[in-house]
Formats: sequence, structure tokens, C-alpha cells
Amino acid sequence: MAGETITLEFLAAQQRQILDELALVRTELAGMRAEMALMRDDNRVLTAMAMRQDNSSKTMLDLIHMITDRLRRLETV
Repeated sequence: MAGETITLEFLAAQQRQILDELALVRTELAGMRAEMALMRDDNRVLTAMAMRQDNSSKTMLDLIHMITDRLRRLETV
């Protein structure tokens, strides 16, 4: 830009472009935040489902052990 004069109109256009790009980035960021919130909610639900399944499996295993012990006691009689 040697020898060229920079006008206020040029600076205003550059600033407007930067502000427009910033507005676009803000819009995209808001969308990403909403998507992350949905993913966080999904993760909470999946974690709760896994914990419930783990608890059910433990309960089922305890019942199988109880039945096996009862059967073993009955077989020794």
C-alpha cells in the first residue's frame, strides 16, 4: 500500500467486514453451545441407563448366587 492513501471509507468498510465476521462467529458459537447442551443431556441419560443396567445385572447375579446356594443345600440333604 506504499503511496496509497487510506480513507475513512476504506477503514469503515474493513471494520464493517470484521464486525460482520464476528457476528457470524457468534451465531455459530451459539449453535455449538446448544448442540453441546444436547450432547450433555444425552450423556446424562446414557450414563443413567448404564448405571441402572449395571445395578440390574448385580441384582440378577445376587439372585443367581442365592438360588445356587439353595440348590447346593438341597442337594446335600
